[in-house]
Amino acid sequence: MKPPDPSPRLALGTVQFGIPYGISNTGGQVAPEEASGILEAAIARDPNAVIDTAPGYGDSENVLGGLLPPLPHLRIVTKTNLKHPDVRQAFMDSLGRLCRPSAYALLDHNAAKLFGQDGSSAWRAMQDLKEAGLVRKIGASVYTAEDIDRLLLLGPIDIVQVPVSVVDQRLPRSGHLRKLAERGVEIHIRSAFLQGLLLMPADSLPSFFTPYKPLLQRFHAACREAGTTPLAGALGYLKSLAETDHIVVGVTRLSEWKEIAHAFDTRCPALDWASFHSGDPDLLNPARWPPKE
Repeated sequence: MKPPDPSPRLALGTVQFGIPYGISNTGGQVAPEEASGILEAAIARDPNAVIDTAPGYGDSENVLGGLLPPLPHLRIVTKTNLKHPDVRQAFMDSLGRLCRPSAYALLDHNAAKLFGQDGSSAWRAMQDLKEAGLVRKIGASVYTAEDIDRLLLLGPIDIVQVPVSVVDQRLPRSGHLRKLAERGVEIHIRSAFLQGLLLMPADSLPSFFTPYKPLLQRFHAACREAGTTPLAGALGYLKSLAETDHIVVGVTRLSEWKEIAHAFDTRCPALDWASFHSGDPDLLNPARWPPKE
């Protein structure tokens, strides 16, 4: 079991560096000069910053390769290429785009390769990359408790990325975060804001989310009553989870990164976290959402 870490760290997700991602994203893909400022601020905040990317994030790896300083202590997390059958070659291509000799971690994107027909060979390829010193940690980006159970059957896992938010408490409640932590797995939490949905005013939500307005309004109201913000509240719940190692957040502007970093560093009063949980997959899984207009 890994030692408890009372201080989860903020990690920078860079999907918006490569594609116009996110239901609350009104600015589109991040411009290179803005991306440069965000990276500079993230590294100044944490010289060992975790920076998350993937071949599936459009131009993200290329953008990072052109902007990142050659600092060996930066921890770059990338993922398998869902469109490339050769795990090793796809990863070497990622290193080329990133202009790095190695990466901190390689995750199977959506666990698609590990749970597919050639899952054992994909896992072996990832193990070989680790043994060759090309990557320090291997694991997967998963969605469900069942994914975690299947993943742990493969053998020792170093790192897992999971969706958790103040309205998506399934994995903490089921004990799967604890199960990962007990095995020494590094846990990266994504979907902290559900693409920004948790931070949007209820009256600005698309009609698809009308059934969830009461829940989101209750969360916003509880934050106001506690003298805090929905941003700090959303982060406060994740920081309250003892198993959390990193919270991955994506931004479209430097001002957003600064706002998130400030909220992260601000103490959030404990709220009735359990009252905000929803088990509805139509809310929790963006793949079920209608296309953004």
